[in-house]
Amino acid sequence: MVISFIGAGGKTTAIYSYARRDSYRGKRVIITTTAHMQYPDSSFGRLCTSAAEAERQIALDPRKPAVCGLDAGMQNGIHKISPLPPEEFEKLRSVCDMLFIEADGAKMKPIKAPDTYEPVLPASTDVIMVSAGLDALGGRLEDVCFRKERAVEILWPDTGTADDGTAEKYFSHIITDSDIARILCRGYILPLLADPDFYGVKVTAMLNKADTENHKKEARLIAEKIKRLVKAEIVDRGRLGDFTGTNITSFADGTYEYEVYH
Repeated sequence: MVISFIGAGGKTTAIYSYARRDSYRGKRVIITTTAHMQYPDSSFGRLCTSAAEAERQIALDPRKPAVCGLDAGMQNGIHKISPLPPEEFEKLRSVCDMLFIEADGAKMKPIKAPDTYEPVLPASTDVIMVSAGLDALGGRLEDVCFRKERAVEILWPDTGTADDGTAEKYFSHIITDSDIARILCRGYILPLLADPDFYGVKVTAMLNKADTENHKKEARLIAEKIKRLVKAEIVDRGRLGDFTGTNITSFADGTYEYEVYH
């Protein structure tokens, strides 16, 4: 199974957590990226640069995920890995049971509004997790959102384009639960559900960093608004892809918990 994570707000932490869980359950697990991703810590062993190398590493230690990519060095003070060459990437699925892919970059921001060429999803994807961090709530748009100009286009579609200067007056806007729902839906979920290339692919929202009871409550409100936006789109446009609901997640202090909102 190939699971691609896009959006913002804790994708990498979620991937490493899910990968450890599935490895412990006896699955052969590989982690990789089609964008850039934080370099794994030493507990994952050394970085693999080929499918064959990952296969050997998993055979030596089946309960440890293999991380595949190229060393991209330091970027803005963070050690990163970059994608494998396409011909090597295509081999990964054949040597594992679970392939986790970070398919989007967000510059460590809790929410993101994607550009037209994003995300970088492989055709082999079975599940797409669309992530946002609840720590964006109450923050200024320009502080908590990657590609803030695109967010303005999504939230206020009648204000003009990102290039004409009108977007700047919205940069100090305080992010609400409705904003997160609309950015996730209009930026990611609805375009994916309407794309024939992804019919049959399961799309799931992930509201991450639900580390407090207040954030869990806010997450449930966002999940309900996402559900309504998706339902309205189905009524208007007819057939769409497979939206499976929202996962409300927390990976605080090395623990893992989640609830599913349908």
